[in-house]
Amino acid sequence: MKLYYLPGACSLAIHIVLEWIVEAYEAVAVTS
Repeated sequence: MKLYYLPGACSLAIHIVLEWIVEAYEAVAVTS
């Protein structure tokens, strides 16, 4: 699974949940 995120955005909450449930994912930063 890939998690696309913008640093400082609310996607941080999803990142925390994925860590909490020990789900494998790849974090991909989105820059504008």
